[in-house]
Amino acid sequence: MQDGFETAHGAEVLSVANRLEMECIPSGFCVLPGGVYEQSADNDSAPAWLCSPVAVVARFRDASGKGWGRILEIEDPEGRWQRISLFDKDFEARPSAIRAELVNLGLRTQSGPKTRDALNRLLRGWQPTKIMTSTDRLGWSDASCAAFMRADGRVLGSGAFHFVGGGLENTANSVAVGGSAEEWRDNVASLCVGNPLMMVSVSLAFARPLLDLLSEEGGGLHLRGASSCGKTTMQRVATSVWRNPAQVGSWRTTSNAVEVAAKTANSTLLSLDEIAEIDGRHLYEATYRLANGVGKARSNALGGARQTAAWRITILSTGEISVAEKLAEAGLNIMAGQDIRPIDLEADCGRHGAFDDLHGCENGAELSDRLKRASAQSYGTAGPAFVEKVIPHRAKIAVQGKTVMDRVLDRWCKEFSLRDYGQVLRVARRLALIGFAGVLASKLGMTGWPIGAPLDAAKVALGLWLDGRDSAPENVDYAAKARTRAFLIANESGFAEPDSSETAVNPGAHGWKQGDQFLISGDAWHTIHGAESGQTAPDLKVAGLLVPADGNNLGRRAPRWAECRPRVYVVRRRILEDSVPTIAEEAV
Repeated sequence: MQDGFETAHGAEVLSVANRLEMECIPSGFCVLPGGVYEQSADNDSAPAWLCSPVAVVARFRDASGKGWGRILEIEDPEGRWQRISLFDKDFEARPSAIRAELVNLGLRTQSGPKTRDALNRLLRGWQPTKIMTSTDRLGWSDASCAAFMRADGRVLGSGAFHFVGGGLENTANSVAVGGSAEEWRDNVASLCVGNPLMMVSVSLAFARPLLDLLSEEGGGLHLRGASSCGKTTMQRVATSVWRNPAQVGSWRTTSNAVEVAAKTANSTLLSLDEIAEIDGRHLYEATYRLANGVGKARSNALGGARQTAAWRITILSTGEISVAEKLAEAGLNIMAGQDIRPIDLEADCGRHGAFDDLHGCENGAELSDRLKRASAQSYGTAGPAFVEKVIPHRAKIAVQGKTVMDRVLDRWCKEFSLRDYGQVLRVARRLALIGFAGVLASKLGMTGWPIGAPLDAAKVALGLWLDGRDSAPENVDYAAKARTRAFLIANESGFAEPDSSETAVNPGAHGWKQGDQFLISGDAWHTIHGAESGQTAPDLKVAGLLVPADGNNLGRRAPRWAECRPRVYVVRRRILEDSVPTIAEEAV
């Protein structure tokens, strides 16, 4: 955006026929060789040259019918057609700035106040018949998933949509391409065969456009491992599905830069490297905002609320430590309802670092170099080609995807003896989605992989994640125990303790404690467990750590000595001694 105007230099322009539609030009002007001319009021004198060739080729407004503007095309001195989008409000508020921007794009015009007035009348009065829907979001245009907006202004699919920037005008290079989709398939994707984690990482890149079709939640992967094990190479390969792998971002950036990166990657993959470089407190904020898809609230020039930035992405992160470990460095715990961490996978688990199949290379380092060279030459083509093939069949794919994921999840639950615990099933379902995305990409000819290989790779990833947890999945949800234990250890002083008198005891900040039990208030329980407050109590009851009331009630009336006798959750003190992981050790 330059001075509030969106430009797309070199973008695909509308047809010359549309550009020069004479019936659209306002009365008093005409198009002749050399540009646009102003006619005299009495038509007695010859038309006077006003400016070099320019045309208003379309109008636009947003989906709510607001934000009207017009798309201009200008022939520059070298004969190239440049496109610019101008909002109608700017013709009133900043006419001089509009003229300056047009001149910057190569418009030649007469000088003087009469010429400026005539140019303004020309552009304001030009009313082309084509009306487009504007959007400031890249990726899927709306819930129908019929059109996919690219940063260079190109629309995949159908629909008259027009990108108006939204602060992303300098991101057209993010959709630059190298080579062809076929070259990427043959030289990059082919090397994923026999390397499950790399195949899962690439499948994650294909998964994001399917989230809207399947109504599935987002998420991502965090590849954890020692330096030079191959995790960053796998990240570069996955990034090449959508863009130049040199554009892998860093966790160490400003909050505003995180928003721009997320908006740029909307509906695609966001890759962030080296998690160790960011402060744990900033990581907490960044992961929370990235997962929830909403930017910071800001005010507009009039003091009102500006439209908040929004996005929906999948994240591929790398680092030598886990997200949870980094958060723990800052003393931060993740509560349920804020389950925002990517799925943590140990990358250095193959026979050759992160790799199993070297594809004829001598060692992992040689394969890594080969992948880096190949992905630096072929990139940015597979993702858009995948979307173009998905759009015509999106309704069928939505049904098939749900069916495949349900069947795979049911099979994995039996093979891994998974029980109905939210945390484990969410991870398994995310991996099933990633596996399905890889299968679909293969069926559509994008990867050259054996059709079933991506789901096999996702199953390997699930096994790695389960092995990395400090518990067996058939036991109680360890995250629930970890949250409760961490809270009680950190806040034991917030629980009041009765004495031997009959006097009613006011609660502490979080409830009471007596003997070998904590009596946790309802507010504190919700603080600990958030959206999973209801599921946590049954889990802890199964584990023998929660003392239920009679019947189906899990909350109990506090003892008679407790002020007002509210309902509380009675947790046995031995939860503090149980061998359960802390929040920092849970890797989701």
